[in-house]
Amino acid sequence: MNQPELMGEDVRNAAATQDTITSLIAQANEIRSRDPNRAVFLAHKALRLAQGDEQTPSSQSGLLASYLALASAYGRLSDYDQALPYALEALQLSQTQHSTAQQLQSLNLVGVIYLYMGLYPEGLPYLLQAQTLAEAMGDVETITMVANNIGWLYLKLDQVEEAQRCFEATMPLVLAHDNVKRQADYHDNLSQVYQRLGQFALAEQYGQQSVVLYRQSKSVRGEAEAWTTLGQLHLKQETYEEAIACLQKALNLFQQVENPQGMSLAQMTMGRVYEHREQHVLALFHLHEALAMAEAINALPEQYESHEALARNYQAMGNFVEALHHYQQFHRIKEEVFNERADSRLKSLEVAHHLEQARQHAELLQREIEERERYIADLDTFAQTVAHDLKSPLGIIAGYSELMLEEYEGLDAAAQQSILQTIWKSSRKMTRIVDDLLTLAQVQRQTITLEPLQMGVIWQDVLIRLQTEIEMHQAIIEQPESWPMAVGYASWVEEVWANYLSNALKYGGRPPVIRVGATLLGDGRVSFWMQDNGAGLDAAAQAKLFQDFSRLNTQQSKGHGLGLSIVKRIVERLGGTVGVTSTLGEGAVFHFTLPLLQSS
Repeated sequence: MNQPELMGEDVRNAAATQDTITSLIAQANEIRSRDPNRAVFLAHKALRLAQGDEQTPSSQSGLLASYLALASAYGRLSDYDQALPYALEALQLSQTQHSTAQQLQSLNLVGVIYLYMGLYPEGLPYLLQAQTLAEAMGDVETITMVANNIGWLYLKLDQVEEAQRCFEATMPLVLAHDNVKRQADYHDNLSQVYQRLGQFALAEQYGQQSVVLYRQSKSVRGEAEAWTTLGQLHLKQETYEEAIACLQKALNLFQQVENPQGMSLAQMTMGRVYEHREQHVLALFHLHEALAMAEAINALPEQYESHEALARNYQAMGNFVEALHHYQQFHRIKEEVFNERADSRLKSLEVAHHLEQARQHAELLQREIEERERYIADLDTFAQTVAHDLKSPLGIIAGYSELMLEEYEGLDAAAQQSILQTIWKSSRKMTRIVDDLLTLAQVQRQTITLEPLQMGVIWQDVLIRLQTEIEMHQAIIEQPESWPMAVGYASWVEEVWANYLSNALKYGGRPPVIRVGATLLGDGRVSFWMQDNGAGLDAAAQAKLFQDFSRLNTQQSKGHGLGLSIVKRIVERLGGTVGVTSTLGEGAVFHFTLPLLQSS
């Protein structure tokens, strides 16, 4: 008789847990706008309860609701790196449960988070899927919400006509629907559309109306965004006093709701206003504020835009040291965006930026293009200068090492030898860094002509170059008797082989057993490859291996991380591709392709 009693108690406990989860999520969603930190706390509490519950339909429902609440709350905090995983978890779970309404909510959340992260191409497919579901459901509220987000994304992609069509087509539904906040959103976005189209009177009209509507809906964040839009409009019209007034209102309101993303944009715009007025000290203050907020939320596009604007202002003030520092940071972060977020993401950002500039006066655009070219040239010069400046003292280090071996009397011979060996190794490491930087600079700027390659000769040069390392590791190397004829640039291809072989010696088995060879691909290309007997690489490591300044194994690596990045740049300049295939425990095969020499 006890078993039924226990089962009844379990049911009651499960029901009580589910009620608690539902209550916590309801509280989190209710306070999300005014106290997002508290909302995060409550949603995490709900998630822990849902994860500890048995795997029942109600517990899965609690998990899904918790994920959605967390994604939304972190989004309110502009912590999109935290928000995105929860939104994706919610999407996956909603698809498993065939919950159309929550699937739509998840799709919209993922799309909007990507949008705020600056990953516009990634966000668009999710929002278009959400639009299809919303139209199938026929709910006006949802249709207008998703259409608003899609139009906003088109604006970010600088596809202004698409954005205009999206907003104007949905506006009748918005006006007929009793949602003042949504009406305010559409007015603010249409203000941005007409601003981009150069129709400033319409932009002003829609912008002012959006402020009124946001106030009616008591949306402080929305009103702040509307004032920012008006500030940008006045900047374009060169009515700077009005721009400053609008942006100050925006900053005050953003501060009330603790929205760093909005504050970063408003501070950036304020900095540009003062830059146009040639008040560079004030411009620098606001641009540094914008940068600090962008760094706090890891918003990389906003970071490199801030560095670029800071560099311009420091240059205008004659502070070339600071200007060069910010040019360097601009270049570094922009490169990081390119490598970590894939080519399409960076290209989307650059296309949006350049198209926006193209709508300004032709003379202004030409001047900015010339400035950008100058900045890039300055950065290249900086890289080369640093490299050459580093190389000069290396001879001094080597000379003093000899001197210290003779006169360093305070330590015994073993200690002296250890210190000198460290100095010598450091100098070798610095030399490799310099050589790699110079190779990278050469690859970026040198114009070359492809030539037939004597790959056997190139490979022998590599073996001679790395003979010391080969002997030290007692490596076994198997090579073909002959090589197919490809075209490329001999000194660069030698760098590719040297990098591959150096890594195979470091990370191969003990002793390293290395096979090299070539395979005709049948499409006018040759694949050259190197196989090692190391521990192998998992899929995540393979995906990151050719990124700039990244190393697979930080603890074991003795390199500085530039090698495989240089390999990728070299081979792509030569019209080929690079890659790696590997299985854990079975070594790895690194390869690169080059065009096959065509017989006449």
